Amino acid sequence: MQAAIAQLEYRPNSVARALVTARSGIIGVVTTTSAHVGPSSMLIALEITAREAGTDDGAPGFR
Repeated sequence: MQAAIAQLEYRPNSVARALVTARSGIIGVVTTTSAHVGPSSMLIALEITAREAGTDDGAPGFR
């Protein structure tokens, strides 16, 4: 199995996995502004915590 995975250069599809498991691992944040130190620090801490918890899909930063 591992040889076939390597030969076909298989990469798991996060969208397909989210459809099957009904879990995307995406955290949404809605804010009015992040120009102030407090909200910016909170968003950075949230991103770091999410990465440590394994909810990050490898995309850089928030979108």
